[in-house]
Amino acid sequence: QARRPCRCGRGLVSRSPGGTCLLPVVLVGAGLCRVRKSLDVPGGMACHAPGNARLWTSVRAEASEGVSNSWGSGTVPSTLSVPMRRTARCFSLPGRKGFLGRRVADTCVAGTYRERPAAATGRRVLRIGACLSPAASDAHRSRRLIKRSNIRTVEAVVVGGGLAGLTFALDVADKLTSGKVLLVTKEKLKESNTVYAQGGISAVWDSLDSIESHMEDTMVAGAYMCNKDAVAVLCEEGPRRVRDLIGHGVKFDKERNAGDGDIEYHLAKEGGHSAPRILHRKDTTGVEIINKLTRKALNHGRIEVLEQHLAIDIVLANREGEPACVGFDVLDNNGEVVRILAPYSCLATGGCGQLYPVTTNPTVATGDGVALALRAGADVSNMEFIQFHPSSLYIDEEESSSSSEERAFLITEALRGAGARLFNSQGERFMETYDRKRMELAPRDVVARAIHHELVTSGSPCVFLDISHEPAEEVRRSFPAIYQRCMSHGIDITREPIPVVPAAHYSCGGVSVDLNGHTSIPSLYACGEVACSGCHGANRLASNSLLEAIVFGHRAAKAVVKSMRRSPINVADMARLDLPPLHQVDEVNTAGIDSVEHTVQRFRTRMTAVMFQYGGIVRTSDGLEEGLMHLDMIEREATLAGIFDRSRVTKESIEFQNLLEVGKLVLFAAKQRKESRGLHYNLDFLESSETWKKDIVLNKRALGMH
Repeated sequence: QARRPCRCGRGLVSRSPGGTCLLPVVLVGAGLCRVRKSLDVPGGMACHAPGNARLWTSVRAEASEGVSNSWGSGTVPSTLSVPMRRTARCFSLPGRKGFLGRRVADTCVAGTYRERPAAATGRRVLRIGACLSPAASDAHRSRRLIKRSNIRTVEAVVVGGGLAGLTFALDVADKLTSGKVLLVTKEKLKESNTVYAQGGISAVWDSLDSIESHMEDTMVAGAYMCNKDAVAVLCEEGPRRVRDLIGHGVKFDKERNAGDGDIEYHLAKEGGHSAPRILHRKDTTGVEIINKLTRKALNHGRIEVLEQHLAIDIVLANREGEPACVGFDVLDNNGEVVRILAPYSCLATGGCGQLYPVTTNPTVATGDGVALALRAGADVSNMEFIQFHPSSLYIDEEESSSSSEERAFLITEALRGAGARLFNSQGERFMETYDRKRMELAPRDVVARAIHHELVTSGSPCVFLDISHEPAEEVRRSFPAIYQRCMSHGIDITREPIPVVPAAHYSCGGVSVDLNGHTSIPSLYACGEVACSGCHGANRLASNSLLEAIVFGHRAAKAVVKSMRRSPINVADMARLDLPPLHQVDEVNTAGIDSVEHTVQRFRTRMTAVMFQYGGIVRTSDGLEEGLMHLDMIEREATLAGIFDRSRVTKESIEFQNLLEVGKLVLFAAKQRKESRGLHYNLDFLESSETWKKDIVLNKRALGMH
């Protein structure tokens, strides 16, 4: 697929007896080619472009004799000149950087197409960042999205309202004597991945347990890809941070014989753990934690919460001779863009489960933080390691089509820890075949692949998780939420097995950070699932996610407070920095917004199918390359459909752009890793290799981004 000099079309040329010339209408960079009139060309040539032909304009033409070539076999002419009696006009449109795309300004000469030279290195350039076309017409000119009065300054800002974001905000705010911490969430404050955490939080609590044992379990689950220093911090500081939660009013389940003043908590055991060490609140631990921390944040005099504000870009400015983060541009629910300036900024946006068709993540998990950081120039690590939880509730196709549920319902690993067993459609307890020693308590990557193999070989839509052999009253008492949800689907888990399938659950990779949450961009921190701290390696140990969120959220806050005291910054001076131009849309086209949102959903459905087929539980090298090609095609078609039209910037279009960028990162990183390890399982490289026992770090330079 050659790039012509006008950069406005891609295609193949071959001889066609029908004499029809199909000219592609393709947006590459920011050049939009529109065929304005029919072209009359003598001869017998057809020009067509690969992909979805419905997006291209056909024009009648007569081609000259003898004009043909073999582009399909890889031979590309440097020049293709066609005598035209009428002209095709090519419009060169200015682009914008950041979310609004790369700056491109090209022209073309009608009838002449030249090959655009490939990069000298010959490596694949990952195309990230679609451009947004200008507004449609003067008739839709109404108001600006940016107003100077929409600039705010605060002492610190954190994007994300889960456990990591709340911990950061509370710990920084507690040390402030003036000013505020601004906590930004794109939905209501209580909507985050943390809310849906069922199992609990792991910590060494029992005298028979040890820090060394917890560290070893974490390293084994992570396929020895974990950062040992990060794991040590996680396991050693974990018990103190759990006590902080208890101090905030979080109530974990106690042993039935424990009194009110006793601290003898009930400790559950989950897959990959060698000892019981999971503190929990029934099977709704996340709800308990978020309720208590949210109430504390809303009542804190030094914390302000901005709900329904979506971060669209990291703001960079020159500080001490290098680009540094000075805040975020955010889009509110009224379509206004607000610039928030702060000496210290933190990403705590969660994961990217919405990349896949079946996920336990809520709709807010669209990879926003990783996409923001990548576009700003930060390092991103190990995005190939996407964890699929082995057990989400399976709902058949007929029931699913009538259901309003937007996420897969998680069946906590604690159920297996309490004795639940896995059976295939033939009634066989199959985990013995895959991990004879640990059985159902093997790490998640092992169990998820085992279930996937059973589904593929049997053709069954699900496997079954059975806890009906345990005392019914104990099951109902320990897992009330699961019991009630299953009963709503006609499944009594005390009497019959639960149909389950794997679902995308957690991203072990993310924005690269050190032990204090620093990213590669000065003054930008990250914590929680959006960050890659090194704790999880190639696969996360069960219930270590909440622990990482609170441990590294606290450490990031501690680093910010220390920096505040060492080098105080006058917040009022932030607005006087040499800042990049405000995002500004001169024309706002409100027509067709509903249509755009519907179209975005269609493209997202295609994207999630591509991600599961080529970047799911089991992968191949050719499949990863094909998946990247499909995502490129989806991005081009979405651009033509006006999804990224900057005159109609919507939450849906921004989230879709973020998902596309993160999806490409996942497939690109997976393509680089020439082994199978943890959550990355490649049929072309079945063994682990010491050579690849290393992080795959990507950034704009490595990806060929501008």
